[in-house]
Amino acid sequence: FSLSVAYFYFIGFTFQFACAAIACRDRFLMINEKLSRKNFFTYYEMQAYIELYQKLLKIIEHINEYLTPPLIPVFTMFLVLETFMTYTVVRLLLHPGNQHFMIALNSLWSSIYFYLSMVAMHSSESAFKEGFRFKNICYEILCFKGASIESTRTLKMFLASITHSRLQLRTIFFDINWMLLLEMCATITMFIIITIQFDTSL
Repeated sequence: FSLSVAYFYFIGFTFQFACAAIACRDRFLMINEKLSRKNFFTYYEMQAYIELYQKLLKIIEHINEYLTPPLIPVFTMFLVLETFMTYTVVRLLLHPGNQHFMIALNSLWSSIYFYLSMVAMHSSESAFKEGFRFKNICYEILCFKGASIESTRTLKMFLASITHSRLQLRTIFFDINWMLLLEMCATITMFIIITIQFDTSL
C-alpha cells in the first residue's frame, strides 16, 4: 500500500513540474510571436516586453526553488526501478520459459517510468528553448528591425543579463534536460551489461 502511495506522489510531482514548465513555455511563445510580428518598437513597448520576460524568469526561479527538489527522489526511484525492471526483462529473455506475463508486466512498468521521465525532460527542454529564442529574436530586432535609441540601449543591457543558467530548469544536483535522460539510459545499460557478464561468468 505504501509503495502505491509513493507511486501516486511521484507521478503527481512529475506532472506538477511538467505543467508549470509547459505553462512557462507557452508564455515565452506568446511573447516571441508578438515580438517577431512587429517591425518597430518604441521604448515603452520594449520595456513592457522586458518586464513580462523578467516575470517569466522569476517564475523559473520559483519552479527551481519549489518544484524541482521533489524530482530528486523521483528520478532516483525511476533510475532504480528502471534498472531492475529492465534487468529482469533481459534476464528472462536470456533464460526462455513460461515467463511471458512477467516480461510483459515489467516491460509495461518500465515503459511507464521511461514515459514519465520523457514528459519531465521534454517540458523542461521546450521551456528552455523557447525562452532562449527570445534572445535570438531580440538580436534580429537590433540588427534588422527598427527601434528607438532608448529601447535599443535597454534591450542590449537586458540581453546581457540573460544567461543559460537563468533559463535552465534544474535541481541542486542536475539539469533537467535530454542529457540527463541519456545519462540515465547509459547507467542502466552499463549496469545490465556488467551484471549479465558477472552472471554468465559464474
